[in-house]
Amino acid sequence: MNIEKKLFGKTSSNQDIYEYILSNQNISAHIIQYGAIIKNLIYKGKDIVLGYDKLSDYEDNPNYFGATIGRCANRIEKGLFTINNTIYKLEQNNGENHLHGGSNGLHKQIWEVISEQTHTSYAKLVLKLVQKEEYDGYPGNLTIFATFLLTQDSLIINYTYKSDMDSIANLTAHPYFNLSGKKDILSHKIILNSKLYTNSDCYIPSGEILSVEKTPFDFTDIVQIGENLDKYSKQLSFTRGYDHNFVLDKKSEYIEFEALKISVSNKTDIEEISDVNFILNGIIANESNSLNLLIYSDAPCFQLYTGNFIDNIKGKYNNVYNKYAGVCIEPQFAPNAINTPNFESTKIFSNHDYSRNICYKITENLTKL
Repeated sequence: MNIEKKLFGKTSSNQDIYEYILSNQNISAHIIQYGAIIKNLIYKGKDIVLGYDKLSDYEDNPNYFGATIGRCANRIEKGLFTINNTIYKLEQNNGENHLHGGSNGLHKQIWEVISEQTHTSYAKLVLKLVQKEEYDGYPGNLTIFATFLLTQDSLIINYTYKSDMDSIANLTAHPYFNLSGKKDILSHKIILNSKLYTNSDCYIPSGEILSVEKTPFDFTDIVQIGENLDKYSKQLSFTRGYDHNFVLDKKSEYIEFEALKISVSNKTDIEEISDVNFILNGIIANESNSLNLLIYSDAPCFQLYTGNFIDNIKGKYNNVYNKYAGVCIEPQFAPNAINTPNFESTKIFSNHDYSRNICYKITENLTKL
């Protein structure tokens, strides 16, 4: 295991931003301080995430490529919520709603590097950010540690956070995956560990939790993304594709497959994840099933997003990204959970420790698909 540090660029305010490359024989994960962003995830020479070559593009980054998202991932209706009888109004940066922490969210902050560590079985990078109330309008100052762990076959992210006031938080990571290197992910196949989804109206859930059976949202068996987009084009016309929240099935049969269990060498040596109950969210496979990505988390839900609004974006390696260039599975609380009584709440209490954990495991020729 190895960690390499190099200058990635200077911000528009002339601040140096460094890139940290965590690597082993097969995988390298490139993390930048700006936005705690996953810039590259390279497996056997193939980069499987979308992104940019230049820091200036990440300073804009309307699609949140690779970014750490928060304080509150996804949408809050009209940017309004109430904590302890006080009404808070956040920026409405997505139509009339608040999205992904606003235009000054975690993805636009410069994170401090706290530590680098290499071990025979993992490499670890720890970043820190204090997101102040005046930055984004959320109550309280939120202190966050983002730990990136590279093992022999996985990139694991641990977010640990604490607020000095009662507040809300819903942190996630937002990498877009493309396992084939083609212009789109329509030939990719996915399977999701969910039998339920949250019904929504204009992206805001109604509060109903519905069965995926006989709907466009049934991914309990392997599905090719493009086939479903064609088959259900009318039902998915408003969102132009998939941009929907699924409820994680914590007792799914899929997690019993031996091939799908997380294997982390000396897991107990990695303090941040020693007690984490990782559960499979979903599997993404390329057309030939020669490359597979397994996403695990300890979140109650996840968002499936198929890059529906990517439009003529110049990305890495002189690629131009357009609609469906990548697919995201974003572990999270449900959208607008703070305003929906029957959803697990995003409320956090002052001076309590919280965490969110995500694992991206890379494998090949996975059986059972």
